[in-house]
Amino acid sequence: MKDVNFNAYHATDQKCLDGILKEGFICKPNKEHWLGNGVYFFIEYELALWWSSTKHKKYGEKIKKPIIIEANLNCNNDCVVDFRLVKDYNWLSQRYDEFYKEILDNGCNEITDNQLRCLFFDWLKTEYDIKIVIGGFYKNHKSKYLHYILPDSFCLPFIEYQVCVYDNSVLSIKNVLKEWFGWKQEKVATD
Repeated sequence: MKDVNFNAYHATDQKCLDGILKEGFICKPNKEHWLGNGVYFFIEYELALWWSSTKHKKYGEKIKKPIIIEANLNCNNDCVVDFRLVKDYNWLSQRYDEFYKEILDNGCNEITDNQLRCLFFDWLKTEYDIKIVIGGFYKNHKSKYLHYILPDSFCLPFIEYQVCVYDNSVLSIKNVLKEWFGWKQEKVATD
């Protein structure tokens, strides 16, 4: 069995760092998390930096002293769903059909699309022991971090990839990067 192994970046406030280093990442449950209830990372450092300096209405407060936690994610391939791969996307679509039939059988048909998506990923991690999901947002011209856009006729959209981690055992913190007033200070977080 092959392992999936890569680095990813989590943006948060410095006040959270001690707790994360002592207790690990703790998910704040929400009925509308995009990829279910887990801890979210960006594959790209620059996007974590953007997140740390942008006010987000639904998922947290404005970060006052931003830090970026660089983590190594290492997991058995069987516990990872990666939207970038056709086989995983097809597998995921089949699981959704299975899940949706179960939802209908239980009479849960009065929930929003966002709640349904979140429930699906929460179900997936429980039913299939999924520990990591890698999913992509299609980003349009309104994305604040995209400064230049290729013509639509090129059919080359930017896809912002995020990683949702459901299990702290698949990650190890490598570095804590502080970003204040445009300068960067790097600190190794683990011994």
